[in-house]
Amino acid sequence: MRQVIERFLKHLQAERNATAATLESYRYDLCKFDGYLVKRLGTRFLPGDVSREHIRNYLMWLADVGHKRPNGPASRARALAAVRSFFRYVHHAGLLRDNPAADIALPRTRIGEIYALSQEDCTRLLQVIDDNPSPFRKARDRAIITTFLLTGARLLEIVRLDREDVDLREGTIRLRRKGGEVQTLPLADTAREHIEAYLKQRNGRSAAKALFISCRNRRISRATVWSMVKMYLKKARIRTSRVGPHALRHTFATLLLNRGENLRVIQILMNHKSLATTARYLHARNQELVSAVNGLKL
Repeated sequence: MRQVIERFLKHLQAERNATAATLESYRYDLCKFDGYLVKRLGTRFLPGDVSREHIRNYLMWLADVGHKRPNGPASRARALAAVRSFFRYVHHAGLLRDNPAADIALPRTRIGEIYALSQEDCTRLLQVIDDNPSPFRKARDRAIITTFLLTGARLLEIVRLDREDVDLREGTIRLRRKGGEVQTLPLADTAREHIEAYLKQRNGRSAAKALFISCRNRRISRATVWSMVKMYLKKARIRTSRVGPHALRHTFATLLLNRGENLRVIQILMNHKSLATTARYLHARNQELVSAVNGLKL
């Protein structure tokens, strides 16, 4: 199965011109799916051994258990999209007579299901980082969290940052966005200060071109950043069941909206292709307003 997955990824790269970010995302989701199947089918199985029932059970398992936690509708939809794409390729390549994923619908996601931190949450989150006994990790983690909160970057975009992508003198940051687009954005003074403080701690530790490195002096992994963010959220007593790195991205947009910024400006900064995607933040804000009014008593 793993060999066929690698063949599929090479197909995406060579014939579909998929970006490195897309390939990494597909590899991540398909390897997770393969790991789930290994526990049920053994190590030696082929795509033809996978049934519709296996895929449906996998989706239920993601909803109930997940690899580290239960997955919401959006995460399950992304996982299934990768599985459907893979089996469509295998079917068209003549390796399968029937496509087991063909009639499995994507999980329905609710519009406006956005989780963001309040200004007070952000302050508390940054305060708990100061308790880290390691000067290097304290500076690095503070720089990562503030970069999330003040750029709206996605998790993979943070991980893929190189040192040359940040211009502290000009106050800019270059993000490699979804779809292969490269976008240069202004860098808020607070983020610039924290990145500068981190780079002083980083100097002499590694010659790697990566901006954010692990304690082993290599490019920090997506899993490490995800776990680190969740750890600090828990320490800050911020609900963690549905809040992770992506909530920090949502927080950036929400903070801008609360300051009265134009939706078109937020759309550009968030790298949304459609204004309708950005407009979800208006819906989420309206829900907050309703909750606030409903809490009034005479």
